[in-house]
Amino acid sequence: MGFEKLNSTFEMAEWDDNLIQLFGGTGIAATQLRFTGSVEKDDDSTTARAIEMIYRGRITVLDFGDLERGSLSPLKCECSLAYFKYSSNGKAIIELDPLNNIDAINGVDRLAARRGALGQDSASSAIDKVKKAAISKIAEKF
Repeated sequence: MGFEKLNSTFEMAEWDDNLIQLFGGTGIAATQLRFTGSVEKDDDSTTARAIEMIYRGRITVLDFGDLERGSLSPLKCECSLAYFKYSSNGKAIIELDPLNNIDAINGVDRLAARRGALGQDSASSAIDKVKKAAISKIAEKF
């Protein structure tokens, strides 16, 4: 039981140094990327809707392609993700966060009962408890 590995690939028309320097990262969710756009039906431009995707993870592959004089070579990136969210017109359609036991489709969190059974009041409660414990230890020193 569990999540499949979350991976994604995307391609950039230009080689952006700000993106390239994010390669690797030092943590499982070291990098956050946000992609926005608009999609519509081919035969009806009035159906346009805003799309947003949020990735948290690590860029694992940078493929600079075949470098040839006079030709453009896009930058292809592969990411290993610890978080993915897809929204359409501001509504979250998919939110996957295996680190916090969240698997929400159309606003319904399918793992809420599991978190309850594990004693996790909310998805972030485990992280909050660790933060509170760390703050308490620091406060004891003063």
